[in-house]
Amino acid sequence: MKLFLFILCLVPVVLQAQEATIKIKSYAQHRPIAVLKPVEGNYFVTSTNWISRNEQGEYLIENDLTTAGAVEIVLDRRIYLLYVQPGKSYEIMDSRFQFLKIVADDAEGQLELQMSVRPEAYQDKARQMLSRDRGFKYCYWKLQSECETQLLVFKRLLRKNKITPGFYDYTQRLITLYYACVMADIMRVETRELVYDPKEKGYSAEKLEKAARRWKEILQFCNVSFPKNRVARNYNIYFSLINGLYYGGFLPSVAQQRLIIPTTQHAYIKNTFATIEKHYPEEPLKEYLLASMIAGMIQNGESGTLILEAEQYFEKLYPASIYLPYILPGAERVKKFQEGVKARVSDKQLLIPQSDTISSLESLGERFRGKTVYLSLWSPNSNGSKQAFAYNDSLKNFLQDRGVEMVYIAMDEALQEISWKDMIAYLQLDGWHMQANHALMVSLAEHFGDGKQLHIPAHGLMKDGKLVETKAAWHDELDKLAEQLAEK
Repeated sequence: MKLFLFILCLVPVVLQAQEATIKIKSYAQHRPIAVLKPVEGNYFVTSTNWISRNEQGEYLIENDLTTAGAVEIVLDRRIYLLYVQPGKSYEIMDSRFQFLKIVADDAEGQLELQMSVRPEAYQDKARQMLSRDRGFKYCYWKLQSECETQLLVFKRLLRKNKITPGFYDYTQRLITLYYACVMADIMRVETRELVYDPKEKGYSAEKLEKAARRWKEILQFCNVSFPKNRVARNYNIYFSLINGLYYGGFLPSVAQQRLIIPTTQHAYIKNTFATIEKHYPEEPLKEYLLASMIAGMIQNGESGTLILEAEQYFEKLYPASIYLPYILPGAERVKKFQEGVKARVSDKQLLIPQSDTISSLESLGERFRGKTVYLSLWSPNSNGSKQAFAYNDSLKNFLQDRGVEMVYIAMDEALQEISWKDMIAYLQLDGWHMQANHALMVSLAEHFGDGKQLHIPAHGLMKDGKLVETKAAWHDELDKLAEQLAEK
């Protein structure tokens, strides 16, 4: 009897040990991380959760997948992909002093997968290919060859049973879609240079026919309608390129004998919905594409009115859609935002006078000579910025107690109806505010980016008009910020 009770006591421990999890240890990250899980195996942009570190300093993610798929993890501004199978556990260890380590049954394949998260943007690859001036036929052959070469390592792993067929299928889709995006972007240039009106100089029916064949070759290389393509993160990019450049650009330009390009983001979105209805009537593809389009609009901070109209249209079409739980919260936030954005800037939210003349960090520093300043570089459409602002109350009190000025620099204008001035009122961002012009963005990129592109959100410290810290502690790191202020 005692033995039986002893075994019963052990059961919860055993069951707990068998729970499938993804465990992450990182030397560099301590803030919540973004984890995007697939929806029934498919990539879906708004299925993101924010995970905080536990008391052991680890990020613990429940593996509750019922269908195998890729889990995307944003860790210290790097994207990691794990091909996760239901019921399996995984561990990522990212150390300052050693290479990335992954503990899993298919660890070798998982490490190779990280190499396939292309560091080079597809647009940069397209420009590189075009610079060789060898023509589309050469580019197509070269990109196909690179794609096949990159897949060889996964073919070898599959033959050795180190990855499953499902894992291989995923890597094939991920890599193929990347190269398809490059091909489509190459055709972007050619499509826009064509003359579509027979009455205009430079018109050539032969060139139009050749362009049509090339678009079809790309679609043969990677079929937009192929269900398995939806498992990979590059699918939405490829679909947008094909939908916008071919179905929404080239074909109507040929039919109407003039170049068709949506002149506004609003027109582009409406055009995209129209082409989905026309060219992708099959289900469940149409449902997925419409849902992904709305999710992308929410993610990118598009027009609130258009988001709400699109969501209502989608919900009417698909009242039981599996994607609604990932769309409705965003639509509800947009609705609340529109209601709350009516507030005006208060006397605690100050606009820097003649800020349009500030074209460098030096000229910004001149405005705050003799003062200590905490800089916050943000974007009205950045989820990371809004996440940091959740700790603004404690930061505000901290800076006030030390006589530190708070300066917010908006990196871009929020799209359509919502302005950055509305955002500072809605988010209650007390302090000095300005919107960066192009010259200031270039200056900031030298200190808060790679010289070409800004990394936001970002925070810095200025003392007596000079930048003294480009990696100031975040809004929730007050102890670290106190040390930085004392050191500088």
